[in-house]
Amino acid sequence: MGSAFEAQLLESMQFDFIDRVRFRDVTYAPKILINNAEEKRFVLTDLQEELLKSTAFYFSVAFVTQSGISMIKAQLADLMM
Repeated sequence: MGSAFEAQLLESMQFDFIDRVRFRDVTYAPKILINNAEEKRFVLTDLQEELLKSTAFYFSVAFVTQSGISMIKAQLADLMM
């Protein structure tokens, strides 16, 4: 999964998508989330980790399934309190 395309796309997003002068801290850099069994990185795990650290959040996705939402629904409900 770690193709040259992915590396180039990630680099482009980190330095061109967000104002590179104002947002030098990579904390706010956009990140493409993909399941990668070889590296033991999964979209669900990444989302759950980021939600635990957040005070507010926005999702921007190309598509989502009902089963995908149901996996984080309880965590989102807990965060509303």
